[in-house]
Amino acid sequence: NTLAIDPVTPATLYAGTLGGIYKSGDGGATWNASSNGLVHFNTYALAIDPATPATLYAGTPGGVYKSLNGGASWNISHPSLYHFPILALAIDPATPATLYAGTNGGRIFRSPDSGATWHASEVGPLNTSFGALAIDPVRPATLYAGTKSGGLFKSSNGGVSWNVLYTGSQ
Repeated sequence: NTLAIDPVTPATLYAGTLGGIYKSGDGGATWNASSNGLVHFNTYALAIDPATPATLYAGTPGGVYKSLNGGASWNISHPSLYHFPILALAIDPATPATLYAGTNGGRIFRSPDSGATWHASEVGPLNTSFGALAIDPVRPATLYAGTKSGGLFKSSNGGVSWNVLYTGSQ
């Protein structure tokens, strides 16, 4: 489902699959299970903290999970997201404590504190599935959210409000 590369040690890779998370320390030649603590093994999204690469986030059908030890163990980031399937994750490159999580259900959540708390933005209709999030590296307050149906949304204020760029029906 998803891949992530350690920005400091590029030979360290993480793969999120329907059967859990796997880690390779040798550029993909060998893989080991790295799902200890995950309640939901389906992993739809992975994100690595660029300032502290041992800190990872995983988007699952049961919220966001966080690892502080390079994927050796995982804990739920915050129980408020437990009932939301998280399909996309993004970390603000200028402020890595700021995270975004796109859901299946028309919401994008923002955490200003490394996942300790989350705040929701109503972005699209409840049947919207956000499968991609991207942050402008020059202006990190500018975000883009892509849907599984082809729609595209933009926020210029760090995810507080969103505008429709394309609905996917044109």
